[in-house]
Amino acid sequence: MARLLIAYTPNGIRVLRNVRTDDTSDPLILLDEGETKVVTIDMTAYLDSGETISSVTSTQQSVTASVSTATPIITITLSGATSYADGTVTFVITLSSGEIIRQQIHVRRPNKYGLEQFRRDYA
Repeated sequence: MARLLIAYTPNGIRVLRNVRTDDTSDPLILLDEGETKVVTIDMTAYLDSGETISSVTSTQQSVTASVSTATPIITITLSGATSYADGTVTFVITLSSGEIIRQQIHVRRPNKYGLEQFRRDYA
């Protein structure tokens, strides 16, 4: 079972497991310093009978991403988030029918320590 799952249905993204969404409803992954996460994208319900994934290409900003495909599953490995603001992975999925799907995943490095209030024990 995939820990981080994005599943497509004929109506688009409908299932997110352990994945947040940002203000634009795009998937959002929190990636701490030195952390690597694997995101599984399941296209099973989206693909028509006999249809396959021909190719997947990706571009990334402020994060390192590698993509592998085994129809109907796309696996994205994320690491090296360098920004506390949104990094992005934009991927383009080309199906055997010629359909092209463009999706963006936002990746954010959480600023755990910046959110804490500093207090002194002795005034």
